[in-house]
Amino acid sequence: MSKKLKILVTGGAGFIGSHAVEKLLTLNYQVIIIDNFDDFYSPAIKHKNLENIIDHPNLQLIAHDVRDIHNIKALENINIHSIIHLAAIPGVRKSGIDPKQFININIESNNAVIAFAQSQNINKIIFASSSSVYGDHPSQPWHEELDNLHPLSPYARYKLECEHTGETFASTANNQFISLRFFSVYGPRMRPDLAMYRFAEKIANDQPIEVYGNGSSYRDYTYIDDIIAGIIASIHYDKHGFDIFNLAHGENIPLINMISALEKSLDKKARCKFLPKFEEESAGTWADIQKAKNTLSYHPKTDFASGIKAFCRWYKQTHLSNV
Repeated sequence: MSKKLKILVTGGAGFIGSHAVEKLLTLNYQVIIIDNFDDFYSPAIKHKNLENIIDHPNLQLIAHDVRDIHNIKALENINIHSIIHLAAIPGVRKSGIDPKQFININIESNNAVIAFAQSQNINKIIFASSSSVYGDHPSQPWHEELDNLHPLSPYARYKLECEHTGETFASTANNQFISLRFFSVYGPRMRPDLAMYRFAEKIANDQPIEVYGNGSSYRDYTYIDDIIAGIIASIHYDKHGFDIFNLAHGENIPLINMISALEKSLDKKARCKFLPKFEEESAGTWADIQKAKNTLSYHPKTDFASGIKAFCRWYKQTHLSNV
């Protein structure tokens, strides 16, 4: 790509954000990151996520809370093409413990991004939503036109509320709000609080892993490179208005199979401690991705076995180098 469109990425130092920024830079975009490096998990991890690109001439990093985006003078009148809004406090389980934090951060940050876009005449917002908005909807695989959604956690409810706010933004002529519902994203640099990472860490260190339920719950695991391909495709999608796309692999993998794949790649046996399932988590997620295929030319390329191998290879290189 010869033209240097300017893209603003909130939460650009995180797992998905840092991968998105790397890809955008390889495609010759100019990228601005806003990230406050909060302590939900170690800020040092987020700084490390950026270590290979931090000096790139087309990258600008602004360490700031996105909720205060309207006070960032460096962002005024600079002709931003699109906002990729990834900044959020994640976690289905944590949201049940402290729901007010999720209102204060997730909803307020989304509102701030939309207000900023309106003030700067930025017409396009790409929003990171979640498969959790579907709750336990019985019509699987889930497609974007399903109604009567009943999210099970505050985190999921707030994601859905952000979608509704985005739909209002997109009702103005020429505006576009694309909600990307991510399904169980995994891969190198994934957050340390996510189950796959925690399981890998426990298995590698011969510690028991906590399995909530009997292992039959399933997820539509999506490799990070495929998620990034969907995000990039959304930048080029130019239909005005509000749209939702599932970004997933389109396959349901039981939890016990994920554990087995980790055992194989780490060459160690897991010690499982089975506990009651969380009521705020879906028994299973499974996406219909036909809309993304047809509209965004989204075609996930990394199968689960290959993705697990890549994740474990990264984990061993970065965490077990002295073992």
